[in-house]
Order: sequence, then structure tokens, then C-alpha cells
Amino acid sequence: MRVLGLNGRKIREIEEPWFFKGEVREDLIKRVVVAMEANRKQPQGRDVMAGKRTTAESWGVGYGRARVPRDERGRGRLITGAVGGRRAHPPRAEKKIERKVNKKEKKLALISALIATAREDYVRGRGHKINDKVNLPIIITNKIEKIEKTQKLIEVLQRLGLKDELERCKKGIKKRSGKSRMRNRTKRKPRGPLIVVEDGINLYRAARNIPGVEVMRARELNVEHLAPGGQPGRLVIWTPQSLKVIEERLGGIKE
Repeated sequence: MRVLGLNGRKIREIEEPWFFKGEVREDLIKRVVVAMEANRKQPQGRDVMAGKRTTAESWGVGYGRARVPRDERGRGRLITGAVGGRRAHPPRAEKKIERKVNKKEKKLALISALIATAREDYVRGRGHKINDKVNLPIIITNKIEKIEKTQKLIEVLQRLGLKDELERCKKGIKKRSGKSRMRNRTKRKPRGPLIVVEDGINLYRAARNIPGVEVMRARELNVEHLAPGGQPGRLVIWTPQSLKVIEERLGGIKE
């Protein structure tokens, strides 16, 4: 496998890691991502007395108003169809929203997601725009971790053949409307290249203002980073040192 320099040219070769070969288990990837999303949710419920604290009385007939029976009759303000009444089936705080996944399945899902990042059909299937001359997986020298300037990082990514991908991420930002906008989720942003490093705080600062580009440490990498939304094939840029960290994490699973 080729290791590229910051100028986009080949500088040396390394042996292809074993976790880039094999079958992609999309079912396991989806299951793990759904479980991770579910486990981030916060339990919510309603007060058991909600809609029942009322002193509504019936005026009887002849007033041109609705007859609201007394509460002890079990109707009126207590019924679900009345304004201010109780809810028929309110959300329960005790509802089980946690989802569990076996450890071996979780590790196998991570390996499957890694394999998909090295497959051109999966990467293009996610919508990433890559040059025909780009060979997957993309491995770049460890010197990329020392980049501190955003403009320099953009130039490096363009030399790697990702100019169209950066343009796609920039033009793909859409404004949201409705309830999501009220909850401060004002924009929908495409997922672009993911740069996996051993430890690159300077690179993180350089990449955070580039739409779609993310930087992640190899020891913190999980299935959701490699397959957002459960769809495998994220465009990933690796460093040789990050591949060693991944191999250490997956040690003993090769069999």
C-alpha cells in the first residue's frame, strides 16, 4: 500500500493491514449504530397528575356553554378529548430504551466498517466524490498531524484528489426548518473526509473550519465515525501510526 507525502506523491510502501480485507457485514454495522444512538437518548416521562389538577364544574344546560361534568364523575377535564385534560398514553420514564450488543458483534462491526472504507464501491455509494486516480485506502505521512493552518490543510487535501469532495461538502449545507430549527439544529451538513491520526490536536484546530472534514484519534474511533447513520463507506484518510493503533486495538480478533 502506498504512503503519500504532503505533496500527494508516493514516498514509500507498507504492508496492507489484515483489517482491510474480508466481508462487509452491513447488518451488524446498522445494529451497532442504532444501539449507540438509542443509548444516547435521555428517558422522559410525564407527571402522573398532569391534566388531573382541576376544579371544573358543570353549569348545566341553558347557558350556551359546554356542560363540563364534575371531576369525580370521571369525565370533563379528566377526559383525553378536553382542553387541558390528561393524555391517553403519555410517555413513560421507565420505558426501556437501552439496546445491548454482544462484544464480539461490536468488534466485528468495527472491522466491517474498516473494510468498507477501503472499498471504492462503498465509498462512492455514500456519495463521496473522489478522483479516478485515488487509490483506497488513502494513507498519508504522519507529518500531517503537525499542520496548524486551515489553508495548508485544504491544499494538502486538494493534492490528494479531494477537491470535488470539499466542494460537495461546502455546497451541501442546507438550512433546516420546523421543529429541528427551533431546537438549534439549524443546518444539515454533509459528512466529508475523516482524518484518523494518533494524536493531532493542531490538525483538529486546522480542520474544524473546513465543512465536512473531521479529525479523530485512532484510539477513540468507533463504528459510528466510519459509518454515519449505519451506512458504511466513509471516506477516511489514515496515517501509518494510526493504523498501528487500530491493529493494537483489534489484536487477537484476526482469527
